Amino acid sequence: MQKIIFITISLLIIGYVIYMGVKAVIRGKKYKEENQREENQKEENK
Repeated sequence: MQKIIFITISLLIIGYVIYMGVKAVIRGKKYKEENQREENQKEENK
């Protein structure tokens, strides 16, 4: 019984860490694309 509880909690924690990592990568790509757009607009305005 203790093994089942331990494995379940471990899997939940690992799943949460992976979720946060994927979310951070997606957010980073989004902001990177926005920064590139802003830089391109600044260059066009010059």
